[in-house]
Amino acid sequence: MEKILETTSALSSNPYNYIYNVYYENIVALGFDAVPVLEEMYQENELTGLSAYLSALAIQDITGCNLYEDHDLDWSTAEEFYELWEENGCYSNEK
Repeated sequence: MEKILETTSALSSNPYNYIYNVYYENIVALGFDAVPVLEEMYQENELTGLSAYLSALAIQDITGCNLYEDHDLDWSTAEEFYELWEENGCYSNEK
C-alpha cells in the first residue's frame, strides 16, 4: 500500500487515481488469498485513511462483489465498506 501512495501525486483527492499502477494491480492479481490479509490489516489498524479505502477497492476488484451494484449499498469510507462487506457476506461471491 505504501508504494501505491508513493506513486501517485499527493495532491490528488480522488482515491481512484491511486489504483492505476502496477502496485495496486499486483495486489489484485494475488486474488482471493489477498482478501483475508487486507481484512486483517484493516482490523488491526495497519491500514487507515487512504490506504484503508484502497484496500476496500482492491477487495471489490478481487471478489467482483460491488456493494453498490450488487446490493444497492453505497459507501464513502473504508469503515462503511468493511461494515457493509461483513453484514452482506460478499466474500462468498467468489469469481
